[in-house]
Amino acid sequence: MEEVTIDEFNRHSKLQLNSTTYLPYESEIMAHPSTGVLPSKGPITYNAYRSPYGPKYTVQRHIGGWTLKSATKLGFTLGGFGAAAGVFAIFFFQDIPRVRKDIMQKIPIIGDSYIREIPASDNPF
Repeated sequence: MEEVTIDEFNRHSKLQLNSTTYLPYESEIMAHPSTGVLPSKGPITYNAYRSPYGPKYTVQRHIGGWTLKSATKLGFTLGGFGAAAGVFAIFFFQDIPRVRKDIMQKIPIIGDSYIREIPASDNPF
């Protein structure tokens, strides 16, 4: 591969030599000849200024933006909605014989009220 000088690179942004693209090292990048502007290196980030006389604040620990306080609050809220949905489902399906026998009769205080015996006079057999 031929050596490419910086002047040649400045004339052509990239050169095709032997079917490979020559991209220069960072130290070889020069300003654009017509504008004199260097290519951007990306966004510049700055740290926030902290006054030595101001409050000593820190960023809370988090996982994906969820702090312990917000995750606990969400957990209790979802738990409440889940409990309400479970109670609704049990009482909605309480007249289904399998639910009545397997679930409702095993509740300690009110389980005896769900036992339904058919009188002998109503039994066709």
